[in-house]
Amino acid sequence: MAMTAWPRVNEATTDAQYAELFDSVIGTGVRDSTELRVDADSTGLNVKVAAGFAVVAGSAFLSTATETLTIGGNATTNPRVDAVILRRDFSQSPAVVRLVVKQGTAGTNATAPALTQQRNGVYEELLGTVNVAAGAATITSANVTDRRSFLSSRVGVWTTAKRPTARVGRIGFNTELSRWEGHDGSAWGGLLPAVLGIADGGTGAQTTAGARNNLGIRSGTAAPNNADGVDGDIYFQVI
Repeated sequence: MAMTAWPRVNEATTDAQYAELFDSVIGTGVRDSTELRVDADSTGLNVKVAAGFAVVAGSAFLSTATETLTIGGNATTNPRVDAVILRRDFSQSPAVVRLVVKQGTAGTNATAPALTQQRNGVYEELLGTVNVAAGAATITSANVTDRRSFLSSRVGVWTTAKRPTARVGRIGFNTELSRWEGHDGSAWGGLLPAVLGIADGGTGAQTTAGARNNLGIRSGTAAPNNADGVDGDIYFQVI
């Protein structure tokens, strides 16, 4: 079995080696909810991809402006689903990661094309899917579905005033509010409701009486008997 370790000073390290290292640390996904979103504006057979940053199997990608990608025509009589992806390919030059439209196959029950995901080779990350109608002349926003995944973030600790730059999925402990909180892409919120409702309590009941019954907690004016429960239940006699 071959064993390697990297990086080392004065020794060459390949793109694949660095990608494997960072993939283990940060994974794959888009940085934030506003970035690399796929949309369309009915200006023809194309889609627009917003600027943004992503990591694809450990390889970084940065786009500083909105990019327009062409959607191929559909001359069949059936619909087609294309995939807008980030493709990481170490054989590409100069960009290791590129924005690509991966065309699907037209059919009565068309689905998006399968992705190639090789950790040490070609890796395709889905950003969005595009429904291409038979004979379509334009792509509208309704034809596009957001399929992005987002990068994980380290758990942080902060006060309300020192919250980090908003990032979807970012979680941390707010020492000022004494709560765990996260960002949903638009606002910060607690990870748990301030008061846990009966229906969220895990007893399977929707009412207070039902929760008591499911927990084996009962009461009555008479002394308890075998009909009042099973071994381990709790019975309160009201006198």
